[in-house]
Amino acid sequence: VYADGSAQDVSTRAAWTSATPAVASINASSGIAAGVSAGASVVSATFNGKTGTATLTVMPAKLVSIAVAPVNPSVNKGSTLQFAAMGTFDNNTTRDITAVSTFASATPAVASITAGGLATGVIQGSTLITATSGLLSGSTTLTVTPASLVSLAIAPQAVTLNIGASRQLTATALYSDGTNVDVTASSQFTSANTAAVGTSNAGMLTGVAAGNSVISATFGGKTATANATTAAQTLSSISISPASATINIGAKQNF
Repeated sequence: VYADGSAQDVSTRAAWTSATPAVASINASSGIAAGVSAGASVVSATFNGKTGTATLTVMPAKLVSIAVAPVNPSVNKGSTLQFAAMGTFDNNTTRDITAVSTFASATPAVASITAGGLATGVIQGSTLITATSGLLSGSTTLTVTPASLVSLAIAPQAVTLNIGASRQLTATALYSDGTNVDVTASSQFTSANTAAVGTSNAGMLTGVAAGNSVISATFGGKTATANATTAAQTLSSISISPASATINIGAKQNF
């Protein structure tokens, strides 16, 4: 505005600045401002030694939709899976809003879930997982599959046999839901040193000769081992039978 009351647009000739660039940035020559984060900043324009100011308020981006990730996943019975909530805003940005969302399972008997999004498979089936933030929500389907095999164990872990003696081993499978199942009959047993300890496919050990062997059991892609020893036999005494006998002169007696 000039002294004679006239006005002129000097926007493209003024030098523009923002007092708080972290809230709003501004092009120094064009005066075009861009919101950076919620808050307020004083915008200044300087021309021919004169400066004018205005306050620019940047409003928070508005959440327009929520997506739950991963999409339509599956989890073994007894296992856990972490979900995340991804928010899309009206400024076309997307960010993780898990921390400000609340999760729920439509069928907790199939899969439970914490408010923070950690789901646990309970029984085989499907349930809808929903994440809510404010008035908006998003969902996906979680499928619970049968429990997976976690590990295999042999009992006992150490066996000592006499030559010719036998001992049955047991194989137990641990599943993701915490259950233990005797799978001896379905496991494959082998002996690393059959000259010392023999084994049947079903885990029946037999002492063959003095020595050691590692026994392996395999089931469902898992393997467990145990140690077996056939003890050397040591002579401790000799006995004669019969212990006492009487014969006539010229007769014979077998001992």
